[in-house]
Amino acid sequence: MGNDPQQLQNQISDSDTLITIAQKLAHQKTDAIIETTKAIDENNFNKIIKLFYCAHRIQLIGYGHSVAIVNDFRSKLLTLGMTVITEQDNQFQIAIANTLRSGDIQCHICNNSYHQYSLLTAQNAITNGATIVALTTSEMSPLRQLAHFTLDTLAIETSIQIQDQPDNYSIASQAAQQTLTDLLFIALAQLKVTTNKNNNA
Repeated sequence: MGNDPQQLQNQISDSDTLITIAQKLAHQKTDAIIETTKAIDENNFNKIIKLFYCAHRIQLIGYGHSVAIVNDFRSKLLTLGMTVITEQDNQFQIAIANTLRSGDIQCHICNNSYHQYSLLTAQNAITNGATIVALTTSEMSPLRQLAHFTLDTLAIETSIQIQDQPDNYSIASQAAQQTLTDLLFIALAQLKVTTNKNNNA
């Protein structure tokens, strides 16, 4: 996606007006949402939904800008009565991973698939029999290789060109991550309603 002329054109510069910035942000976020949803493999997605629905415990992992997405996803899953564990301290994340077992999920929401502690928590969880789900970039990375299931977040970073030194922000990436977690939540809520109706029939 990074070589797309339209996306490169949508990079923000210090000469842009507020309205131009707003339009470029809208294009970046919209492109991220469209490309991310187009890349979803329905069979793979349905398997992930069933894993989440049947999971005993779900550990959510995120770093940097992804922490806000993790916290929002946790709140949504809690409303469905799921057992969700989140912890920002790296050592506590590893300690929690050591308690996971078969039937548990460790879900990573991240842009940086090379994060040292992310890989350590995943490796520890796998050793104990947990399933790894990663919502991350499509770039081949150590985390993607460890994960049992992946969902791609397709977005270019929001770059602000000032004095030829770009500063990158994950605004579009967050939009892609938010789209996937919202979709997971809605699908899980629908499955819960359907299951309850069948059980009460």
